[in-house]
Amino acid sequence: MPNEAFIALKNGADLLKMFPAEQLDAHVVKAWRAVIAARVPLVRVGGISPDNMGPFLTADANGFGPGARRCTSRVRAPQRRPRTRRRSSTD
Repeated sequence: MPNEAFIALKNGADLLKMFPAEQLDAHVVKAWRAVIAARVPLVRVGGISPDNMGPFLTADANGFGPGARRCTSRVRAPQRRPRTRRRSSTD
């Protein structure tokens, strides 16, 4: 169990994000569940598809989050305006 998870819980985290999900199989979820209270949701993020959710639900994962591959190009970040620099009399 990564120390970061215990630190996050100690500091008030409501859930634990398991990322990258591609590298954490259902056995890892089951191992984390053995040491993390059942009231703390374990949410897998990245590499999730309807085809691979079943084993993780069986291992007591509580949810899934979409990774970058699931986000479409129709969702865009707000455009940033370029910063302008005011010239001072010393420039």
